[in-house]
Amino acid sequence: MFRGSLFLLLTLFVLGWTIGEARPSETSPSYEEELQNDAFENLMKIVDEQGRIADQKQKDKNLAYRDREYVEKTTTTS
Repeated sequence: MFRGSLFLLLTLFVLGWTIGEARPSETSPSYEEELQNDAFENLMKIVDEQGRIADQKQKDKNLAYRDREYVEKTTTTS
């Protein structure tokens, strides 16, 4: 009887210790916060990439416009 209750008490102590260690501390971000941070970082990467694409399209339009102006100037003066 004494060994059984001692074993049960020891088991509960170890189980309680394990559960207590498994809890996230107050300073560490929770799983949901980590997911939100990851999602925000991914969103910012997408926004940056879309901005780069838009900038490149604008540069291409400007070059095409300059090329067209150059062609018009050179063909009308000849």
